[in-house]
Amino acid sequence: MKYKINLTLRITFKTLYIFVISLLIISCENKNKKEIIDTIAEWDGKEIVFPLHSVYTIQGEDTVYHNDEHAKYKILTYVDTTGCTSCKLQLAKWKAFVSKIDSVSGGHVDFLFYMFPKDKKEFTYLMKRDRFTYPVCIDEKDSLNILNNFPKDDKFHTFLLDEQNRVVAIGNPIHNLKIKELYLKIIGVENMSSKLNSTRAVINKSCHDFGQIKKNQPYNAVFKVHNIGNRPLKFSDFAVSCDCIRVEIPMDSIAPKGTTEIIVKYQTDKVISFEETVQIQTNSIPEIPTIRISGEICH
Repeated sequence: MKYKINLTLRITFKTLYIFVISLLIISCENKNKKEIIDTIAEWDGKEIVFPLHSVYTIQGEDTVYHNDEHAKYKILTYVDTTGCTSCKLQLAKWKAFVSKIDSVSGGHVDFLFYMFPKDKKEFTYLMKRDRFTYPVCIDEKDSLNILNNFPKDDKFHTFLLDEQNRVVAIGNPIHNLKIKELYLKIIGVENMSSKLNSTRAVINKSCHDFGQIKKNQPYNAVFKVHNIGNRPLKFSDFAVSCDCIRVEIPMDSIAPKGTTEIIVKYQTDKVISFEETVQIQTNSIPEIPTIRISGEICH
């Protein structure tokens, strides 16, 4: 029986290769394909080692008892909050994901949040701002990372674990909708973006360059989506690469031959050059391509 379980996990994990490589090809990132495959292979089935005395708190204040012994699966995310903290965290999206998983899994999936904060005050402020009340381990000594030596690329700092804390899948379901679908399939939750009543959509463009823009000022990019299929086009989810992005879709669905807009809003207080992405999940086959926005923030 154990061999069958392990074999199933191996087969499932190999599915992740296809997801990650397809995303690599679409995203045009300057990332070595072999490096990604090697990273996944290295962590396939690897046991995560946890610090002996992890202290969990609510918003950095009230200490709580956190027991995951009876969880069939665990989703571990480790965040090193150097750089844009809110971009990496996206706590509002995690809140929605945890709530959804809890409602459909019967409590068989536990979430383990480990944060190594550059600025603890900023981190606790963000938790309070987003009303994030799930237990978090603020790992000020970076003990979890030291024990496990996580990959340098923070795209590989979230793991789906089995009961023995072995890695079943790797990747951030908040930043990447395909990873999210994979996690849901492994956990046994119905795919929430069923393609049974699929249609076909096209978008007028997939990239927008803002050029030079000012910090603390809102900027919008508008993308038009056309339903060229013969069934209603339904929008089910979206994922953004940065918390400084807001997405507005005026309609939940579009009738055949209909059109709507995807409004991508960008605003930041940092002086940076940026390239960010937005993934839109629908019942379109093929899927709507990943939207990309770029620009340079000036004073």
